[in-house]
Amino acid sequence: MYSFEDLLNPFNTEEFFALFHDKKHLHVPDDKTNRFSELFNWGDLNNILSITQLWTASSLKLVLDKVLIKEEEYCNASEDLFNQGFLRPDPILVKKWLQKGATLVINDVDTLHPNIENIAKILENRLSAKVQCNIYFSIKGHQGFDVHFDVHEVFALHLIGEKEWNLYSERLDNPINNEYYQSLDENFCKQNSGEILSKVRMKPGDLLYIPRGQFHEAKASSSASVHLTFSVTHLIGHDFMSLIFEKALTKPDFRSNFPLDSLGKNKQIEWIDKLANQVSSIARSDELKNLLFQYSNNFYTKRDKYNFPTDLKSDKNQSEYRLASNNFKLKSKNNSTFLQINNKALKIPEIYKDAVSMIINMKIVNFNEVNSLKTKLTEPEVKNLIQDLVKMKVLLKTK
Repeated sequence: MYSFEDLLNPFNTEEFFALFHDKKHLHVPDDKTNRFSELFNWGDLNNILSITQLWTASSLKLVLDKVLIKEEEYCNASEDLFNQGFLRPDPILVKKWLQKGATLVINDVDTLHPNIENIAKILENRLSAKVQCNIYFSIKGHQGFDVHFDVHEVFALHLIGEKEWNLYSERLDNPINNEYYQSLDENFCKQNSGEILSKVRMKPGDLLYIPRGQFHEAKASSSASVHLTFSVTHLIGHDFMSLIFEKALTKPDFRSNFPLDSLGKNKQIEWIDKLANQVSSIARSDELKNLLFQYSNNFYTKRDKYNFPTDLKSDKNQSEYRLASNNFKLKSKNNSTFLQINNKALKIPEIYKDAVSMIINMKIVNFNEVNSLKTKLTEPEVKNLIQDLVKMKVLLKTK
């Protein structure tokens, strides 16, 4: 799976952004090929869970019949290398809870499996957003979570078994992860979710997109159900305001005292107006716009890798590049492959086709990252490909 188009296939990508993205949910049923069968399976789940020293009570959670199970009921006391105490999940206790019908939530797995990491990167690059992935393992007849909303977009990829989802008619207006929205309980959600808008039965290979704030719930309808949830968090206006705040603090006027009452209201209003004008000036400045663009370019999860022994070599190949545009697409015509941007088309040699299809979905491109991709290219071919893409101005040097 190399692109966002592959992920939504057979649904039309342009139609997704025009009609569904940040607007309403979308169910993309599988075409009976179980296209996610090689993405993640029971063996992968077992392997990840078996890294028992990795998990803590915050990264591995259990929920039974809409109630979060207390940490001490499935964890044992443990200590780290510095003799700091914490609770570590006990596999025996976890399995007992699962046998009772609990839902297992495994958080932040997008660096623990190459296929999951690949999907996360595809979403980040296409949506210019930060992506994180959780695994949900549910048992038939027991519902983990009540009706709720998320403060991020959701792409749910169904892997094993079946699960019933209820999508509700109401949606909160751009909720964010702050104290107000965290304090809204299940009673608020039930009273404000509206009527069931759609019932979706998720099967292996299905994808479900849910926009931020839409009320929903899910329940396993087979003996066991496993799906991946990719949460997508975008840059928002609050981030813009944070940059203004940081820049304002470098200006002496924003560190000045509020005028004394004895100086009169006019002096105080004059002080307020002066700062308000400066805020407007900062917000509209090219400097702040460039800061925001830079912030946006770096708004993704850092997933650096080790690639020994290549990493031990000179860093002469470690120049980093970015895509000259986010609108590159690979097209095939007359048994040839072309890289298309607007009205231009660049012919791509067949041996480079798979690598280029992955590169155009990467935020940052360098030799090690491309060399670690699952292609049949040799190191010299990777180096030549990057050099050719730079010459064609598909890639622009960042450092």
